[in-house]
Amino acid sequence: MSADVEIDADIARMTQVLTNLLSNAAKYTEPGGRVRAVVRQEAGQAVIRIRDNGIGIAADFLPKIFEMFSQSHQALDRAQGGLGLGLAIVRNLVHQHGGSVQACSEGLGLGAEMVLRLPLAAEAVAPTALAGPQAIDRQSAPCSILIVDDNQDAATLLGEWFNAQGCRVRIAHHPAQALDLFGQEPPEVALVDIGLPAMDGYELVRRMRALPEGAHSRIVAVTGYGSASDVQKAIAAGFDAHLAKPISLGLLSQLLAERHKAKTAL
Repeated sequence: MSADVEIDADIARMTQVLTNLLSNAAKYTEPGGRVRAVVRQEAGQAVIRIRDNGIGIAADFLPKIFEMFSQSHQALDRAQGGLGLGLAIVRNLVHQHGGSVQACSEGLGLGAEMVLRLPLAAEAVAPTALAGPQAIDRQSAPCSILIVDDNQDAATLLGEWFNAQGCRVRIAHHPAQALDLFGQEPPEVALVDIGLPAMDGYELVRRMRALPEGAHSRIVAVTGYGSASDVQKAIAAGFDAHLAKPISLGLLSQLLAERHKAKTAL
C-alpha cells in the first residue's frame, strides 16, 4: 500500500477482510489465472480494488453475495462452505470502519472485482463510535455464545462475527460435543443448526432444555427451511426463535439486543 494512502483501522480486522477477499479471488480463479490488487486515493477515500479473471458472478447472484450462507450455483464444485458467510462478515467489519464494499462482475466466466472503500486517516471515524445498520453496542452483547453446526467453515466465520461484537464464543460440530459444552456452562445464546449428524437440532434442543439451567438460555434454530410450519416445529421442539438461511446480520444484531433487554429486565 502506498505511504500516501493511510487509514485508521483495527489491524487484525482489516487483515481478516483483505485475507478473505484475496483468498476468494484466488479460490475462484483457474490455475494460471490472474489476481490483481490496486490501492488508490479517490475522492477522499482509500480505494482497494481486487480483480481476478476467474469464474465470475452471475448477474442474479450479485445482489445476494454479501448475505449469509449464500452460494452461487456455479461455485458448488469449487469449494465447501460457499462464499456468502465470509463476505457477510467482511461487509459488517468494513461498515464498522465507516467504509463500504461492492462486488462487480460482467457475468459468468468474465472474472470479478471487489471494491473496498475506506475513509482516509484524517477523516476516519473510530469503529466503536459507528452506529451503522450492522453495528451493535458492544455493551449489549451477551458474554457467551454457543454455535452448533457441522459445517466447520460456516461455524467458524459466524463465530468470528460474534467475536467482533465482543462476545465469547464456543463452537461445537457434533451434538454430543454441544451437550457437553452446554452442560459445562449454559450459554446466554445458542444457535443450533437443524441438520446435524447423529441427532437433529430438534432432539438436541429438547436435551438442552432438560439440562440444569437449560431453561435460561436463548436457543435459536438455524435452518435452510423457513416456512410457517418449519417455524412452528422449531418452537414446539423448544427453540425460542427460528432463523432461516441466509441469515441477516441485522437479525443477529437484533437478537443480541433483545437478549440484553431481557437481562437488564431481570
